Amino acid sequence: MFPDQRDILLPDYDGVQPLHAYVTSTMAALRHEYGEEWLIVARGASALALPDIAFALRAQHRRVIGYRIVDGVLPAPTSDWPDA
Repeated sequence: MFPDQRDILLPDYDGVQPLHAYVTSTMAALRHEYGEEWLIVARGASALALPDIAFALRAQHRRVIGYRIVDGVLPAPTSDWPDA
């Protein structure tokens, strides 16, 4: 871990609520987090939300240096993901 790096563990996604509701609530919870560089850690089904969360963080000018997926379901690649 680097001095200005912040590891952010996403909350678990239960798959019951719509994915956009999960992303909205997660972004609301992250608005008070600070740090120069973020490493986003997703576990299980929360990895499905990584593309949406990555774009939202980029819109907020947050510097994401990487993603760590632990026992996760990988999101489908798109033209922009995982380059977000």
